[in-house]
Amino acid sequence: MANTKISALTSSTTPLAGTEVLPIVQSSATVKVAVSDLTAGRSVSMSAATISSGNLAFTSTAQRITGDFSNGTVLNRLMFQTSTANSNTNIYAIPNGTGVASGWNCFNNPDPTNASYIRTIVNSTSYTAVESGRTGTGTFLSLYFFTSGSERARVDTTGNLLVTGNGTGSLGYGAGAGGTVTQGTSRTTGVTLNKPTGAITMFSALGSAVAATFTVTNSLVAATDTIILNQQSGTNLYVLLVTAVAAGSFNITFYTTGGVATDAPVINFSIIKGVTA
Repeated sequence: MANTKISALTSSTTPLAGTEVLPIVQSSATVKVAVSDLTAGRSVSMSAATISSGNLAFTSTAQRITGDFSNGTVLNRLMFQTSTANSNTNIYAIPNGTGVASGWNCFNNPDPTNASYIRTIVNSTSYTAVESGRTGTGTFLSLYFFTSGSERARVDTTGNLLVTGNGTGSLGYGAGAGGTVTQGTSRTTGVTLNKPTGAITMFSALGSAVAATFTVTNSLVAATDTIILNQQSGTNLYVLLVTAVAAGSFNITFYTTGGVATDAPVINFSIIKGVTA
């Protein structure tokens, strides 16, 4: 058969089936190898790879994706990044077939058989969760929350929720959660404020030691909730009581401890959600 340049050969049909053979020199002998066996059983080094279709499949067990995730220069660490210019990067996990849960687990041991872990998980339509757990004989650990380089809160291993922050932490509602409302016409006129926390300015009138009541309409209130009240300001000193809690409202009963000056006291309130079972 006449010699033919490779450039003159007829082009193959792609994609290759993998059964095609190529000649190679092995131990000084010319032998053949199937395309599918060119890299079988050996490491492959490359500077870049583009997968235009199909999946990246790992077919054995205990395999790892390894790289430099801890370089002293953060920019030099292995990272995930979207290939779409000027776009955000989001990492996704999805179940397969009839599976209904996905999550990310981080362990504190190279052997995850007996280790502590933190997991974010979505489980069917029941719940999403952040879990501090363990495998095997691993240790249960407290779940900490950090901002600005400091611990701000934690859930310890006995289930206590602790606000920390080196004595500067606080527990409550943040800016934007509250609201204000002013009572009109009289001190028994009801008010409406659909916020979990806020301030009620009472109608300006003479203080009285005789108890009176007004209703606060609030769509966030359930009958099992607890309402906390405090007097923010006012000339007289007032006793403030929550005398009824219902779905969508609560009653405030008030009277002075003896002062009778004309004032418009301001009452702070906060809702704490509660249940009976």
